[in-house]
This record gives sequence, structure tokens and C-alpha cells, in this order.
Amino acid sequence: MIQKRRLYERHGVREYWLVDPTNRTVMVYALKEKNKYGEPEIYGSEDEIKVHLFDDLVLNMKEVFGPASKEP
Repeated sequence: MIQKRRLYERHGVREYWLVDPTNRTVMVYALKEKNKYGEPEIYGSEDEIKVHLFDDLVLNMKEVFGPASKEP
């Protein structure tokens, strides 16, 4: 994760997403000043994420992750 983030940052990848399907979370890093990633925005399974690279694209995490599994 760290090596890839540094590599993406160095090469100007504008957004870097880390999806954790087990915990049903998404961390989104966006390039800030001086081409460095700031702190990630963290989203859960109930959230919607606006994709900064596309003006009209919003991802509904309920649709991505599906229904929560129920433990016995």
C-alpha cells in the first residue's frame, strides 16, 4: 500500500483508491499541493462517493458492497 501510494504520487496519479471489502470501507487519496496526497477521505458501505475525475460520476457503496452479511 505504501510503496504503491508513493509511486502513484510521484507519477501524478490524481486519485488513489483503497477498497477493503472485508470492512466495507474505501479510502480515497487525492493529489494536493506540490503533487502530494493529503489525508484520505474514508467512506463506508452506506456512503456515496463522488469521483473527482468525472463531474457526473457518483458511486453508491450500497450497490458496490451489496447487502451486509448477517452473523448467526
